[in-house]
Amino acid sequence: QTAGVYDMMRNGAYTGAPTFLGYMALAQLAQDGVIKAGVSLRADEMTRRWIEFQYQGGGGDKRIEAVESELSRLHADKVFRDAAEMCGYYGGCLVFIDTGDLTDADLRLPLGEDADTFKSGSIRGLKIIEPFYVAPGRYSCYNPIDKDYFVPQSWLINGREVHASRFLYFAEDKPPTLLLPSYNFFGIPLAQTVIDAVLGFEESSKSAARMLSKYACTVFKTDMNEVLSGGTGSEIQKRIAYFAKYRDNDGVMTIDKEAEEIELSSHSLAGVTDIVRQQMEIVAAMFGEPAVKLWGISPNGFNATGDSDMRSHYDHINAVQERILRDPMEYLIKLLQLNTLGDVDDALTFEFVPLSDEDEKLQAEVQKIKVDSMAELFGRGIISGEEARHVLATDPDSGFDDIDEDSVPEPPDLALPVDPSGGEVP
Repeated sequence: QTAGVYDMMRNGAYTGAPTFLGYMALAQLAQDGVIKAGVSLRADEMTRRWIEFQYQGGGGDKRIEAVESELSRLHADKVFRDAAEMCGYYGGCLVFIDTGDLTDADLRLPLGEDADTFKSGSIRGLKIIEPFYVAPGRYSCYNPIDKDYFVPQSWLINGREVHASRFLYFAEDKPPTLLLPSYNFFGIPLAQTVIDAVLGFEESSKSAARMLSKYACTVFKTDMNEVLSGGTGSEIQKRIAYFAKYRDNDGVMTIDKEAEEIELSSHSLAGVTDIVRQQMEIVAAMFGEPAVKLWGISPNGFNATGDSDMRSHYDHINAVQERILRDPMEYLIKLLQLNTLGDVDDALTFEFVPLSDEDEKLQAEVQKIKVDSMAELFGRGIISGEEARHVLATDPDSGFDDIDEDSVPEPPDLALPVDPSGGEVP
């Protein structure tokens, strides 16, 4: 399926060219097994453990429950997963926020982010708009200090203008500003950045397969005058067929002592495996993934557990989550609060759940250290209980950011119980 794109790359049409390949070429690349595996792996990992909410100041359980219920109703995790995959294949996409049947005039208007203009309960669903249906609408290309400088304020969906606030915008790595129109105002597709490495791997693996098929060769030395003089060579063909028929470990080979000779030739395969394996590691590096995750192998010179590789993988996925998913998720959470509760509370925040259990363990240990530090400072009289509660409540990573710092509990009664007969209970 990708032969046409690869042929153009071999001829130098694409290799190293700082230009957008085009959606037709990218659609062909999306069918390549290696590219599909890498892009799908990253998209799956980005949404595997999803998100968790925090609410600074306490009392946010109702709000969190309402937003989580809306995310579940809209299947937001699947939508974000598919959007991340679109970024890998095409450089980005839009997700339309469906608020009901609207006229063309309504779609050109912004989607209000306040209770006065946003109709509660109006969000019906989220729909991915593939980028090849999209063209930028109005944007500024004159004054760099304008807020809409190379930022479309509307999009044309098959020619129908829709205000940008009605979409969640997803984009891969952004190209330089001057190249944004070439990339349809999205990012540089992951499929495009890895194509050189994938091509190198596929060519090296095919070369290795061809070398394996020619690993051993039998040279049959005989009289070739009949063939060289323009004859049919039928006698030689019969001779070769006779030889091939009995050629195995139990066969007996007979040749003309004076006119024929047999020679077995073989090629060394030393180093071929290392070359192919190195190309596999280069492909994994271009995807930003460890070889142990993408291919199920450990890089040469590393231990078989791949612990360091997996640490690198988790860090990479978290960085991509922040770069691609955070902005659209923050915007969606604002709209979902308006959709269910009628207002937006900035105290509601979220974090991507760490992919590694070790990260959660480390986070719990850090939280314990912070609490112990507050207790030590309070015990020495350096800070008051109100100050300690304020620090814990305003630190989103403390594990106590949901407490109400103004609601101080009564201290426990540590007095010894009294025996009804008048003495203290030991």
